[in-house]
Amino acid sequence: MPHDFFHRASWRAFRLGALVVAMPLAVVFVAVTALLWRLSCGPLEVTWVARHFTPITIQAGEQSGHPAGRLTWDRVFLSWKPGLRHVHPLLMFDARGLRILRRDGTEAVTMRNAHMALRMAPLLHGSFEPTFLDLDNARVVLRRNPDGGVDLDWPGAVHRASGSGGLSVAFLHEVKMQAVTVVLRDAVSGHQSETGDVGLRIEHADLARPSVADIAEWTGNLMGTVGPVLNPVMPFSAQGTRKSEGIVWHVLSGPVMPDLFAGLLPHARAWHVPVTLDTRFLLLPMAQQGKAAFPVADAVIGVAFGKGMIDQHDDQPLSVADGGISAHLAFQGPKAVIDNVQARISLIDDLAHSTSFAASGYLTLDSLSQTRQIDAEISASATTLDVSHMAAIWPRVVMKGARRWVTRNLTSGTGRGLAFKTRIQSDSGWAKLHPVQTIAALQVDDVTVHWLRPIPPMRHVSARFSFAGPDILKIDFWAVCRQAVMPELLLSCIWITGRC
Repeated sequence: MPHDFFHRASWRAFRLGALVVAMPLAVVFVAVTALLWRLSCGPLEVTWVARHFTPITIQAGEQSGHPAGRLTWDRVFLSWKPGLRHVHPLLMFDARGLRILRRDGTEAVTMRNAHMALRMAPLLHGSFEPTFLDLDNARVVLRRNPDGGVDLDWPGAVHRASGSGGLSVAFLHEVKMQAVTVVLRDAVSGHQSETGDVGLRIEHADLARPSVADIAEWTGNLMGTVGPVLNPVMPFSAQGTRKSEGIVWHVLSGPVMPDLFAGLLPHARAWHVPVTLDTRFLLLPMAQQGKAAFPVADAVIGVAFGKGMIDQHDDQPLSVADGGISAHLAFQGPKAVIDNVQARISLIDDLAHSTSFAASGYLTLDSLSQTRQIDAEISASATTLDVSHMAAIWPRVVMKGARRWVTRNLTSGTGRGLAFKTRIQSDSGWAKLHPVQTIAALQVDDVTVHWLRPIPPMRHVSARFSFAGPDILKIDFWAVCRQAVMPELLLSCIWITGRC
């Protein structure tokens, strides 16, 4: 009787070997399938497993065994979202009490709740590609490096080249935030501890972009406060909407007192007026930006300020009733054009009388980053001027020599018809900016002028202000004669240069 192949000893050994190999694989397959099924049903707490791996080193330090950044958490939940129709499967990560610790154990990042969705395939290669991010009650501390770069505030961090893909936000299409604080250390260099730090408090943010859109096409809304880290009190709100020409963002901020930023901007210390900012700007998709040096294609900026004071060095402060500035900003490749500039301000003199000034103009720059060619024009006008109280409304930094002479020697008179226009240019950057043409006209009647004290002054004369050159103020004094052959008599003429 022939031997049955399936009853041979060799076949029995093969079946036993296959069973030994297949059983573990089957167990692993069943376990993985069961785990994925469980994860797809809802969040599964894995804190008891993750606790054995914490804290996780995420940033190397200068000394081996002393990492600059370690990741830890209180509780961790995982869930799985299967991929459909070429959509990547997602691993949903939910952490409670998430923290990134510095080398000394202090916290660089704290998050009460952090929820994110990560693409699973890149995770196998060590790359983190989040598609969704939801943060609640978080604080992130950043630091500006001497080279201008920004990194987490973890001293002693050493960044080395890695074969992994690292972190990528290219697939991030939805962000939600509640009560998130971001602190930037050394935002302005040369300041003492914390005086140069900036704080951003995001009370609410809900941002999104289509998965096929580029990184510049975010829309949504956010609101919060920004300012010095010790007192971030400038409120702001922003709303982005999609239009046919691109993404339009509307940003409102203020009112805020600029002197609150004195630690960051020294000149802001003098401004004690409430300021409100209203801005709209257009962001173009990257495909339409071309060779543009800036992603903003168009912007309309409005600044309004209310009643307050502006300090002047070694002089009395300027008293402001109200004012505002509006301008249109357009980018044409690297070139920037600011046109339709409209400005106004009302100043109060020492008799509580208000004098209003208005200005308009334009500014053209060949480049924002490396400005060489500058072309600007400014025109200004004013309501009736009371010469005897000009010192209270004439800024000390504007034409110092003319201000000093006029306020000391013209003790009465009424000025009308102020018209001022100047054009300034430069071919070598901001340091070489100079006026190339200045035109001005102002007539002051019933003037009392002191030439040489204690000689009695001349009274009831008139004065005409004009410019004999780009930086040379000319004042003609004349008197009205009753003789028909000489209705006006020129009494004197003085020139005051910009060097005075």
